[in-house]
Amino acid sequence: TLTVDNIDKEPPKAPTAAADITTPTNQSVTVTAEFSEDSVKKEYTLDGGETWLNYEVGGIIIIINATVGFRGTDAAGNVSEVTTITVSNIDQEPPAICGIVPSTTDSAVSVTVTATFSDNVALTLKAPSSTLPPPMSSRSIFSCVSSKFSIAQSPTFRRFCSNPCSPVQSQPG
Repeated sequence: TLTVDNIDKEPPKAPTAAADITTPTNQSVTVTAEFSEDSVKKEYTLDGGETWLNYEVGGIIIIINATVGFRGTDAAGNVSEVTTITVSNIDQEPPAICGIVPSTTDSAVSVTVTATFSDNVALTLKAPSSTLPPPMSSRSIFSCVSSKFSIAQSPTFRRFCSNPCSPVQSQPG
């Protein structure tokens, strides 16, 4: 009687995955995976497992939001569980400026301007240093993240607005 007891039926441990950027961005995101030592074949999928591609060291560069799956296969052909990571923080859409309403059109007084945007935006108002009242010596006099702003100030401004991760839009103020 011959007994064979060295048959490997144990799949490799599931890979772990991580993204290099997890905050909102308009840049590409690199997704990397770590595979168990016994994984001789390392693969990823971008289509839910329909197609598997060889994973290369350095990761996968994602340019639009996507879900990436990873799996490892050992020398005996055992396949690990699939690990997925979803990249959902890539935003290429600039926010819309929904409305800008000055409190007055009289240029001899300070004006409160209320601006409303379609999404939270990072807004920076800039004015030439010579027009800024003391103690404002910086060219950037206001910066905040919100969907609505009210600013009371006398200099002429130029608005620059963008959501924290999309391309910047600017309009003369």
